[in-house]
Amino acid sequence: MLKFDAVLFDFDGTIADTSPGIKEGLRHTFELNNMPIMSDNEMDRFIGPPLDDSFVKYCNVERKKAKEMVLQFREHYHTKAIDKFVIYDGLEKALDVLREKGILTCVATSKPEPMAVHILKKAGIFHKFDIIQGATLDGKLIKKTDIVHHVLSREILKDKNPLMVGDTEFDIYGAHQNNLPCLWVEYGFGTYDAALAENPEFIVSNTEKMIEFFKNF
Repeated sequence: MLKFDAVLFDFDGTIADTSPGIKEGLRHTFELNNMPIMSDNEMDRFIGPPLDDSFVKYCNVERKKAKEMVLQFREHYHTKAIDKFVIYDGLEKALDVLREKGILTCVATSKPEPMAVHILKKAGIFHKFDIIQGATLDGKLIKKTDIVHHVLSREILKDKNPLMVGDTEFDIYGAHQNNLPCLWVEYGFGTYDAALAENPEFIVSNTEKMIEFFKNF
């Protein structure tokens, strides 16, 4: 039997499908900068890692320009597109299974924390988490490795045995950098090859399988 007593969840692609709003924000940002509009599949690459990194990598812009584009994206996303999301079917039940067992439930996301909090409150599941930690708007806390470390530093997690749950290779890497095992969920935005290259300890295909996995804690 597994012996985890805390679970750190990624957000985008793990708790919620936020892609409709994110892609609307990206299209708006591309248009403002007279850039070609990417396909849905191409924009999937932007969901998960820090956005300025993705603008540098996929739009071939300098870091200063990428940070300007992040601000443009946030302005549109936060005011016009943030409520375009769906909580994955079965996710709330998975949280309930954990909480009934007395297991701490946390969010560790590279999404700006105010945006994650807004969505969780809008979805009515904010109260199902003991800790919600996202990226800071000042850019000082943005990498998944650092965010996971920040969550683990909380007193409530002292002497706990946590598990990370996420949908991309960034979640697996961030977990391993903090000596945590990771459950990779196939239903999000990560790719099979990229995820397996980071050697996740556990894999589930959907939230139903996740629930069964959690029941074995």
